[in-house]
Amino acid sequence: MAETFEKPAAPNPEADARALRAARTLVLIVMLCGAVLMGVEIVGARVLAPSFGSSVFVWGGLIGLLMAAMALGYYIGGRWADRNPSFTNLAWVIGLAGAAVFVVPYVGNGVCRDIARVVSHRTLGPLAAAAALFFIPSFLLAMVSPFAVKLSATSLARVGGIAGRLYALSTFGSIAGTLLTTFLFIPWFKVANILCGLGVITMAVSAWGLARFEGSTRGLKGIPREIAALLALLALAGLETWIVFPSQPFIPDKYRLVEYEESSYHEVAVVEEIFDGPNGRLQPTDEIRRWLTFDMQRAIMQGGVYPYRGVYSNAMTFSQIVHLSLEWVPEPKRMLVIGSGVAVVPAEFQLHYPSIEHVDVLEIDDVVVKLAKKYFQPDIPNSKVAFHVGDGRTNLKLLEGNYDIILLDAYSSASQIPYHLLTWEFFHEAKQKLAPGGIVVSNIRSALRNDDPDQMRPADILFSAVKTMRSNRAEAERLANPTTADREPLFKQVYLFPRIWTGTNLREEIYEIRNVIVFCTDEASPREHEEIVRQAEFLTLGHDPKVKIENRVFVRNAKNQYREGPTEADLQDVPILTDDYVPVDTMYLGIKHDQ
Repeated sequence: MAETFEKPAAPNPEADARALRAARTLVLIVMLCGAVLMGVEIVGARVLAPSFGSSVFVWGGLIGLLMAAMALGYYIGGRWADRNPSFTNLAWVIGLAGAAVFVVPYVGNGVCRDIARVVSHRTLGPLAAAAALFFIPSFLLAMVSPFAVKLSATSLARVGGIAGRLYALSTFGSIAGTLLTTFLFIPWFKVANILCGLGVITMAVSAWGLARFEGSTRGLKGIPREIAALLALLALAGLETWIVFPSQPFIPDKYRLVEYEESSYHEVAVVEEIFDGPNGRLQPTDEIRRWLTFDMQRAIMQGGVYPYRGVYSNAMTFSQIVHLSLEWVPEPKRMLVIGSGVAVVPAEFQLHYPSIEHVDVLEIDDVVVKLAKKYFQPDIPNSKVAFHVGDGRTNLKLLEGNYDIILLDAYSSASQIPYHLLTWEFFHEAKQKLAPGGIVVSNIRSALRNDDPDQMRPADILFSAVKTMRSNRAEAERLANPTTADREPLFKQVYLFPRIWTGTNLREEIYEIRNVIVFCTDEASPREHEEIVRQAEFLTLGHDPKVKIENRVFVRNAKNQYREGPTEADLQDVPILTDDYVPVDTMYLGIKHDQ
């Protein structure tokens, strides 16, 4: 008998072309959803920052929450794809994910504000807010990859290769989304616009993908037109809402928004207080203050002025303590300020003290510099103040010359000092830039004492900073065989001048968070408190006093020197802050640390 063979199927170029289009559609969708997922994660930290800051706990909670959502999405998506591998279902998943991303700018501020009010714990609060805002879109976007694997697989033998290729492409999309969001979207667009844009694009892709995939596999007549139309309408509705009702920053009733910008680092707002007037309009009186803030929800201001007084007037009273610098440097010539805020201290020093020849201001955020110049700096010809945009520690090394006064006043949106500006190595670098007899001044938000040593410790950030400033290289680097030079303290004397609210008793409010201005000098022996007060009175007396702020304010600040601590026992319980170990995030939570 002659052998018989099956006749091979005739080639079908049209079917092959449709299959190729369907495969490419899945590839593009997988890459896009991976990019959107990482974009949402990065922008999500900016959504949480106004209410919870940008500490390691915010990032850790957000990343952990998103990974949990992704794990559940992979699992549920895989199970669902096995039971019903329909691109229509995948299109619904993508469309709903886009809608969930789109609504975040409209509800995010309110959700974060409410959670921060109810959940006071600084680690649980951002985790709860991340879950409320970002769990659903992350869960839905994670379902895309297992669905794509199931729809792409034509045989069991090829599943491994297909899965590996699609997950690799999803990861490539995530890399692209990370880089684009970090280096393009956030520097150039508002957070609300980024999220709305990602949401609209994702919703539009769900309708486009449904039409393209189903049209490629079953022909145009097989497209579920009602579903495709509904998804397209969803995307169009989102686009129209975005245009007609743009998301606005939260501004309390007693303020009016002057200008708002988002930078690579902060949400920066310039606001003015609203006093009673016709139709709630601002009345230009002497008492109205203009503020710059990174955190309008908690009303934490970076600096302010009285813009309608006709003369330059500082609205941030604690910064007047910095004028005590003249106790140690009566005629400063060069000054360096790290962290500009509204640059009120440089403005005051160049206006009030003829000896000032030059002030350098280091500020990481170019938007802050722009708004400070526009709304808060006096219009002085030939200004002696020079702004330098960049990281304070990095740029410190690039500046030429030495300074009589170096002021450290850099804060993030979380009202925390950036950790690398609190270490022994940084203070050592700052000291190298001091002129003979110069001083380093630092603004530290902290309590002055710890309420309960076994529980919350609100003063540890101050205690650690003071211990770091007093330490020597042998202690900071734990040298086994230190030289005599290694045993020289970084600063021999450290003086504390806390902000005291008028009419209050320091002993009654000693555990409350406040601004503490710390002065570091290399005097051989400490000055007595009476000498500091006597010198303050001398500097404000006569027809031409050295100090150009109110006598009573200047002397009161001198009298408020904190002389009761930190004690040696306080310093034993906190670590020296070094580049290798600087746990400031947990210190701001009041958590005890071992050295």
